[in-house]
Amino acid sequence: MLMFDEPEVSLHPHALAVFGDAVKRAVADFSRQVFIATHSPALMSQFDIASCLIFGSGTERATTIDHLGDMEGIRDLLESYALGSLYMAEEVARQSPCNDLERSQLAQPVEGAVSERK
Repeated sequence: MLMFDEPEVSLHPHALAVFGDAVKRAVADFSRQVFIATHSPALMSQFDIASCLIFGSGTERATTIDHLGDMEGIRDLLESYALGSLYMAEEVARQSPCNDLERSQLAQPVEGAVSERK
């Protein structure tokens, strides 16, 4: 088993494709299981959705794991968009609040904060 935590941090953007190919070769030719934690849309786009898992936070801080290929509507979107583009649009692995109540709570002014610059 190989594990990589945000390999894009130390790689040149053009090297991400080489890294992606090396990972695919490790899986196909050497029967290795590879886990990559990343926020890089460019790196995400190197892989097929059949090999991607989405880790998130559920209720009471429980970790959730979803197979990307099982997420509703994703396969249709991938016919037109790269996986990294869907990540940037928060269609997969949403990073911001998902409901209107949470968004409205974030938009509330902080008491005592300066609202205008003079």
